[in-house]
Amino acid sequence: MLYRQKLVTCYRYVDGEVRLFYRKFEGDAGADAKDTGTADELKRRGFRVAFEDSGLRETIFDRYQSFEHSQRAAALDGYLQQHLGRMADEVLMRVSAADPRQMESLHAAFRTFERIETAEDIAQVATSCRRFLEGLADMLYPPRDGSAGSRKVGAAEYRNRLWAYVDENIHGAGKNLALAQLDDLGHRIDALDRLSNKGVHDCISAMEARRLIVGFVVGAYDLLSLTPPPLSARNEPHGEAVDEIVRNMISWHRERGKAEPE
Repeated sequence: MLYRQKLVTCYRYVDGEVRLFYRKFEGDAGADAKDTGTADELKRRGFRVAFEDSGLRETIFDRYQSFEHSQRAAALDGYLQQHLGRMADEVLMRVSAADPRQMESLHAAFRTFERIETAEDIAQVATSCRRFLEGLADMLYPPRDGSAGSRKVGAAEYRNRLWAYVDENIHGAGKNLALAQLDDLGHRIDALDRLSNKGVHDCISAMEARRLIVGFVVGAYDLLSLTPPPLSARNEPHGEAVDEIVRNMISWHRERGKAEPE
């Protein structure tokens, strides 16, 4: 009884809008069901406010308003976090092992997403996502001359290379699903980029950007998990560091040679 009475649902926050719960059937019966005072106060503070009908939730007709049901919901929350967390861990592990540079693009996408304020911020999210996909294509299906089927797979055709990678590593009904997900992710990035480049920030919600980010991580996981990690590490990401150290060593030996008496 204490649990049911003290944890009363009052409102929810959805993409910048506060939704105050009320019961429509009580309002239809003549009761003062809507908390207009709270709504006016929230509007005064700059929030967008709406009223959402809670229906029969948390009434005597609600069989799911129980401690046992909430226990199951809490357990499910743990399961989801556990499995989605493993997915994120797998993406980070594989990317950091294959090409640490791609971590920078992924980090930039999430960091910018967390502070979206302008159309330029949204354009940066889309750009970082695209750069990460380009890096994935370089890791999974490096550019090559010629075509894969009817598609060019050169350096600029990173989507075609990801498509070819999926086509070569998965068969049956699963392939069509994976290709459709890849296509959808590419279209989302393009659509977000087009809107942000036009400065149409009002047409883009944080929810849309969040859908892109979530779909982006899931898509990356699907691509990376199609094949096992390679047995040999790629040295190419460390090429600049190797060149710098070699140049410093050569410069040091030259300076030392000049300093030594003949």
